[in-house]
Amino acid sequence: MALARKIFIVALNFLLFWGILPLVIFAAGRGLDALTGEPTVPAWARYAGILLVVPGLCLCIHAMLLLKTRGKGLPISALGPTRLVTAGPYRVFRHPIYAGYTYCASGAGLLLGSIGMDIAAILFAVIWFNTWVLLY
Repeated sequence: MALARKIFIVALNFLLFWGILPLVIFAAGRGLDALTGEPTVPAWARYAGILLVVPGLCLCIHAMLLLKTRGKGLPISALGPTRLVTAGPYRVFRHPIYAGYTYCASGAGLLLGSIGMDIAAILFAVIWFNTWVLLY
């Protein structure tokens, strides 16, 4: 595969996974908040959101690095690893990047005071990630 095509695939995946998807989850969460009358999140819960965001982000990064170093690939279907990775978070989670991403989105919902965003993140994880994994 040509280098330019690999760069395009990585850039597109990054844009979708870390740019557009968070905006969709945020918008869905705000929509759910509007439907439920903007429920409030206590101040302590907002700060607790950081306890989900930081470990979730670390889990994503660690899992991606393991795919690159041990799996000899990237966490992108078109450029996937050529070797099975069973170390680190892959011992606990089948898809630690998805788990970490869900923790990040849920923690961000708490930080923003949006219960709807937490619901949207969890629903998205259950529906989209499971569908993607099953159909791929």
